[in-house]
Amino acid sequence: MLVGPWPNDVLPNVPRARLATWLGKPYAATVRRAAIALPPGLEPALVRVLLATRAEHVRVFTAAGAADAASIAEAAEILAPVYELTARGTHVDAVRRAPSGTLARTLMDRAHGKAANAWRDVLMRTRGLTKREARAEVPAWARDVTVLELPAHRLKALAADDAQHDFTVVR
Repeated sequence: MLVGPWPNDVLPNVPRARLATWLGKPYAATVRRAAIALPPGLEPALVRVLLATRAEHVRVFTAAGAADAASIAEAAEILAPVYELTARGTHVDAVRRAPSGTLARTLMDRAHGKAANAWRDVLMRTRGLTKREARAEVPAWARDVTVLELPAHRLKALAADDAQHDFTVVR
């Protein structure tokens, strides 16, 4: 899968998507590998771009020399429940980790959906709560947004919440 502004002669038979479409709604087909061309100036959107996919391996190409250490470090911290990141020059490789069943992982795996719905589902599975009880425990800030819309500090807090509470999904 090619995402972003790729030249037409690059892998002409591979499916393509515009970056705005990729961020706006989940891609319907299963994607194992994705290459994303991130336009100059959008490096801070790396976290959102990676959350928008469920691909096993993603390579994000940035503008020459723009894969700065600060953006990579923040993305690695936020996405630790989902991806292992490696930066090499002008690209970042993200390899999906094995599912953990934690709250952060469950929410990040459903990034296009409402955060409150995924949070409620985790509480129902892990604590045996009813839908109404679980809905009441979802924080107000998570009620009307998708995970892609959450600010970075909320995404960082999800991993911290996993460490403080036992949100591991019992299968």
